[in-house]
Amino acid sequence: MSTARQSSIELVLQLPAELHDEVRDFAEFLLQKRRRLDSQIAMTGAGTVDVAPRRLRQDWAGALAHLETTMNSVDLQHAATDWMGISVVKQTGDDVPR
Repeated sequence: MSTARQSSIELVLQLPAELHDEVRDFAEFLLQKRRRLDSQIAMTGAGTVDVAPRRLRQDWAGALAHLETTMNSVDLQHAATDWMGISVVKQTGDDVPR
């Protein structure tokens, strides 16, 4: 058994029993990730996979145009804080400590 594998097993054994399930879940996640990468390599036939970040999709832009609202981004932010029940204190120039 390799030294790295043995030290990994020793670390897991040192953990409390209630954390063993988390280690197992993480190991399964890593295996799934590896299988996904291996299948991408097999499909492309390349030795490496280009893992460039995905571009932000903006196909949603203009989806609410039919609502004909006059809200701008600041109005929407204030409405969202009201919806979440967050209290926002407005500061005036007099309130600011000097």
